[in-house]
Amino acid sequence: MSIVSHDTDLMRDWSNTMDTNASDYDSLINRLYSLVDQFVGSEEFRGGLSTDFMDKVMSQKPAFIRYSDTFKECAELISSTAGRIDSDEAELKSAINSANPLG
Repeated sequence: MSIVSHDTDLMRDWSNTMDTNASDYDSLINRLYSLVDQFVGSEEFRGGLSTDFMDKVMSQKPAFIRYSDTFKECAELISSTAGRIDSDEAELKSAINSANPLG
């Protein structure tokens, strides 16, 4: 017989870290795109090349956003799984305690 155990507190810590990192990532991406906007809007960088550059860089933004969304979805999955594990363990403990003939 084997016993399976999960450290749900550690799972939640990991989930929180992933969520925090996703927020930090979002901030960095927003900062990057703000800098690109400032660069392209500057007097020193005008004309066809600036438009081409802006189009290429802006076309990549959805990919960056998808990464962030994936990080957040993973964090939510880990957190909700930890909650289900805790709930299942509590239900199992309650069932075992109620079936105990000694007590």
